[in-house]
Amino acid sequence: LTIKTKVAPTKLTYFAPLTTGRGFSARAALRYAKFDYESERVSFPEFGSDIKGNPERAPLGSLPVLKTAEGTFGKQSIAMRHAGRTN
Repeated sequence: LTIKTKVAPTKLTYFAPLTTGRGFSARAALRYAKFDYESERVSFPEFGSDIKGNPERAPLGSLPVLKTAEGTFGKQSIAMRHAGRTN
């Protein structure tokens, strides 16, 4: 049995708690679909000072954010849809 990983998403940015919040469902969907992605956890102070006002890092002003070769997308539903669409 050989399991190959997919390489579509490059980075998922989400708030620091690992088992709660909107980032958890996005991470779970990407992991289930066997995507190889970089996981970037940020704290609330870091988000407020570095990410919130930057539309390239947080297009909708919130997290989680999925950055792929196709673009940067906000909301966990996008990450879940991306994992399902390409799986």
